[in-house]
Amino acid sequence: AKAWAAMVDSENYRMYLDCLLSLKELVKSEHWNRAVHSGNYDAAVTLGGGGSPEKDWVFATSLLSALRAPSEPLQYCVNDISPYMIQHSVRFLHRRLQKSQLDQKIKIIYDWSDFLKLDLMFRRPDCHALVWAILGGTIGNVSELNFFRSINGRSKVGDLLVIGVDTIDNESAEHL
Repeated sequence: AKAWAAMVDSENYRMYLDCLLSLKELVKSEHWNRAVHSGNYDAAVTLGGGGSPEKDWVFATSLLSALRAPSEPLQYCVNDISPYMIQHSVRFLHRRLQKSQLDQKIKIIYDWSDFLKLDLMFRRPDCHALVWAILGGTIGNVSELNFFRSINGRSKVGDLLVIGVDTIDNESAEHL
C-alpha cells in the first residue's frame, strides 16, 4: 500500500493521472448530473476502490453535489480486497472531509471483500438506491463475466453502475 501510494502521489503514473482526469471530466458533464439527479441515490460503493483516494474524493463530492438535497449523509463505501489499501483511502477521505467540513454529509464505510464475489461476501448498505462504481481501468484487469455475475447478485432495480474505461487520445490534457 505504501509503494502504491508513493507511486500515485509522485504524479508520474500516467495511467492514473489519465484516469483521474477522465473522472473529473465525467463528473463535470451535464449527462452525469442528469443521471445522478434522476435517481434516489443515497449510497455509493467503489469496487476495488482502495488505494485511489483522490478518485474517491472526486467521485464522492460530485455525487453529493448532484444529489437532490439529501436528508441523511451519503453512505460512501470503499470496497477492496486489500485491507491496507482500504485503510489508506479511508484515512485520506476522513482527513479531507474534516478539512472541508463535509464530514456530516458523507459517511465513509468500508468493505473488505473481493468484488468478484459480492454475491457471497458483500453486505449491501441499507439505502434506497446505490451508485456502483468501478473507477479507472480496473475492469480491464478482471473477468467481465465474473464481474457482472457478482454485481448482479447485490444490485437492485434503480441502481446506477459507473464503469471507468479511460480512452485518452494523443491530445494533451489542455485540449480535453
